[in-house]
Amino acid sequence: MRGSGKNRENRLTGCTRCNLCRAECAFLEKYGTPGEIAERKDRVALSFLCSLCGLCHVRCPEGLHPEEMFLAFRSEGGDLNPFKNILFYERVGTSSLFTFTFIPHGGDCVFFPGCTLPGTHPEVTFRLFDFLASQIPRLGLVLDCCLKISHDLGRKDYFYRQFQKKITVLLNQGINKVVTACPNCYRVFAAYGTEMEVKTVYEVLASLPFEARKNFPEGVTIHDPCPLRFSPEVHQAVRQIVTSAGITVREIPHHGENTLCCGEGGFVSALSPELARQWGKRIQEEVKGSTVITYCAGCTEELQGALSVFHVLEILFGPDKRSSHSLLNYFHRLSLKRKFQKRFHAPSKKGRLLFLLYLLLGFLLVRQSGLASALNLAVLPHWLLKAGKWAPFLYILIYSVAPLFLLPALPLTIVGGILFGPVFGVLYTLVGSTLGASLAFLVARYGGRAWVEEKLKGHRWQKFDDQVAKHGWKVVALVRLIPLFPFNLVNYAFGLTGIKFLPYVLATLIFMLPACIAFVVFSSSLPDLVKGRISGTFLLGVGLIGFLSFASFVYRKRKKNNWR
Repeated sequence: MRGSGKNRENRLTGCTRCNLCRAECAFLEKYGTPGEIAERKDRVALSFLCSLCGLCHVRCPEGLHPEEMFLAFRSEGGDLNPFKNILFYERVGTSSLFTFTFIPHGGDCVFFPGCTLPGTHPEVTFRLFDFLASQIPRLGLVLDCCLKISHDLGRKDYFYRQFQKKITVLLNQGINKVVTACPNCYRVFAAYGTEMEVKTVYEVLASLPFEARKNFPEGVTIHDPCPLRFSPEVHQAVRQIVTSAGITVREIPHHGENTLCCGEGGFVSALSPELARQWGKRIQEEVKGSTVITYCAGCTEELQGALSVFHVLEILFGPDKRSSHSLLNYFHRLSLKRKFQKRFHAPSKKGRLLFLLYLLLGFLLVRQSGLASALNLAVLPHWLLKAGKWAPFLYILIYSVAPLFLLPALPLTIVGGILFGPVFGVLYTLVGSTLGASLAFLVARYGGRAWVEEKLKGHRWQKFDDQVAKHGWKVVALVRLIPLFPFNLVNYAFGLTGIKFLPYVLATLIFMLPACIAFVVFSSSLPDLVKGRISGTFLLGVGLIGFLSFASFVYRKRKKNNWR
């Protein structure tokens, strides 16, 4: 994985068949040199037996990247049915059930631990974040999956689309730095999140003071994960952490850029468990019974059956309840998410139910008090006139709760223009509609998410969500200027996107003004029209409404293929 990762050759030119790469790779030893495999008819199927570890590149005297060729072959449409379990793991790991994001106000950095470490070492992950938060001001947290599973299985379009969506959401929230604990996450962010500064947690820890919780008087060997093969700064940082804890390191022949894959790379075990196990056997021969320290939770899981292996973070933040059982990993991840939710006071299920209960009581109160009937165009003016000097406040109150219950806003706008005129009518209507849009947004984000999602199914909603992730407040501005969705429903819809509350409110306030002016100015002229007089405000109102309608028609025509 180099650069953006988009352009890879699907053939290997320059392979001299020297066989140097075959000596240490069971896959190449069995099936031939990369150049020979590239000429076979079954090259796509064989590509799924490559661990994609990059050792062949280190050994190649021509400087070729066979692992990139095999990855390109995978994207040509191989059979992914044998990998359905690992793809399910990724799909679940990116679902709302397991993901969690906390972005503190003014923060520009997040900790991204990955999906394996929270499952195998949940307490270590929690303590690690606590320590980092004490050292990095306003540190945020993202519990999510980097989608490297799809990347390595050749699902490049799906991977790129979904990962860029995650990056865009973070950038829109002011995040431009990421600290990762997982080597795969680091590699993905470094290659595809080029707009962000990416560091491993090991580089951060190497420069900070700490106390070791676990020691190994007999010394250890360090296994460098193959995704970080070409990251000498990380190799050095990990060794600095270990030696600073008073632990002696005995290097094995295959370390640093010469490291061996643990056997998990490329998900080869789904097709050929025996081929994948060959890597672990070679590591076992080299370490000769020594304790192994690594800094990849996947490597820890893969090697712990045959070796005494620990994650380097256990030295600093252990011990922990380790588990390699997949069901327990899911449980640990859910428990860790819940723990962070409590820490950051994220809305709980109980809190959401109480919030919805209050809304229901408010709704019943509105109905019982007669406020709902006041929205009738025939009744509302008389009701407001009786309020006297309180009429503007009552009007704003009614307008602010109307969108909350999906009640039509147009009658209110017309009444506002008639009763308060073009100037104050615009002012009161704008304040009320902005308050109503804000309340609906907050309900969707913190209360009735399931109900709102039920109302917003389909491709158009997905397209809308993607556009907000990419363009943020600009989509709010566009929707307010040109009504592409029903006004009341779109207020809830924005609450389900990643946009922040303040940009949403400001964009709503500013860009709702043209439509507000058009309808209020038009309605303020209706009394004169009834009397047979065509005033200047009437012509202005009609002109503005006509212009907005024409702009909406033109935009829909141009964007028809994109939004549907």
